[in-house]
Amino acid sequence: MIMTYAASAGVTTSSVANSTFYTFDTLPHSGSSGQVSTDVVIPISDGNSATINTVNVMAANQYGGAADAAFPDGSPFAVQSKGGTEGNTPVTKVTFADPIGYLGLWWSAGDANNYLYFYNANTLLAKMSTSYLKTEIASAPTYFGNPTPGSNHNKDSSEPFAFLNFFDMGAQGITSVVLSNSASSGFESDNWTFRTAAYGSDPLDGPTLPGILVEDVSGTNIVALYTSDSPPIADPAVTVPEPSTCALFGVGGFALVGYVWRRKKRAA
Repeated sequence: MIMTYAASAGVTTSSVANSTFYTFDTLPHSGSSGQVSTDVVIPISDGNSATINTVNVMAANQYGGAADAAFPDGSPFAVQSKGGTEGNTPVTKVTFADPIGYLGLWWSAGDANNYLYFYNANTLLAKMSTSYLKTEIASAPTYFGNPTPGSNHNKDSSEPFAFLNFFDMGAQGITSVVLSNSASSGFESDNWTFRTAAYGSDPLDGPTLPGILVEDVSGTNIVALYTSDSPPIADPAVTVPEPSTCALFGVGGFALVGYVWRRKKRAA
């Protein structure tokens, strides 16, 4: 089972302690539709590693590319797309040498054709559609428009930009992730972040999963949604609902915080 949490609007990096942060800054990215790299190996802390089978990388534009020290006005970013102006690499698979417990990424210019598939070996742990997230954050206008400084700031104001956190809630762990976009619209993302250890096993982990709860998925079954029966994602400028209406959700800082975390370690 995978639980999805969104960071507050404008956040482009992970807050999860002792995670490995990967940008696409060093991969080729020239040309109007980017450049494809294959068999990209990413070292992860504690000896683990991730291997990207194939990924198209583009220079920053209105649709993606988070700011970093090397690219303060927007960095190169990954995109899955079937034709169009963003290349023709509709599927990217990331495989881990050892199972991981956490994945984060900055999802930019979000649309309903963006899908993620989480696997343990051949078992589908969760199929995640970002279409639901796009619907839910429609009530939070601060998520819309590119937050990156420079010439792309506030462009693409009709689409959401959010850092997403995916937590494995089972004992198996995630052995691979597939990012897919079957249309020419593009699945743009950056700042991929990984951690082998499950959340709650690190001394620096907080008592709750960080961010705003979006959905809880097991295989193709949506176990729980952040629906109209519970508060929509809160705009920081909007009054947060009273705790009594938040059911299993608490209120903290700018964002609603998820279930209280019960510390556990993945089975050996």
